[in-house]
Amino acid sequence: MPRLKKGEYPKSAVAHLAREKRDIFFKPGDTPQEAYDRMLPILGGKITTVFGDDREETLRVAAKKDFEIYLPFSTSGARNNFTIAHELGHYFLHTDFEGDQELLLNRRGSNRREWEANWFAAEFLMPEDEFRRSAVECEKNEMRLALKFGVSPAAANVRMSALNID
Repeated sequence: MPRLKKGEYPKSAVAHLAREKRDIFFKPGDTPQEAYDRMLPILGGKITTVFGDDREETLRVAAKKDFEIYLPFSTSGARNNFTIAHELGHYFLHTDFEGDQELLLNRRGSNRREWEANWFAAEFLMPEDEFRRSAVECEKNEMRLALKFGVSPAAANVRMSALNID
């Protein structure tokens, strides 16, 4: 993917990058957790669960191959799957590793970077072609789609809406 000014990635470029990463790290039949278990050690990342902490749903990047994703103690595994993919989107899209300052990114607020990270997560976990086929097979039932892709029903519903599946 060509390097563009941060925060200016077209949706198609973000989706392309997400599919590239999925092709590398997902094996046939993998759950998101299995892919993360394979992926994070290679990338130098780790997951930390925090309780009632400002770091919830935050990515901390200290350096290339040294990052941490903070998950809230109180959320579901399905939501955490999307949060991890979202933070990985930030890692791949919004870090350049040129400086030696620590970088913190969190899911609070709504801006272009957050949209891009959400686009990455959606395509990484629910690739468009596979999701469209599955939506037909699952009769557009968000609960069945959520179970199939390891995401929350809300994430499956948003994906259906974004892909104009009605």
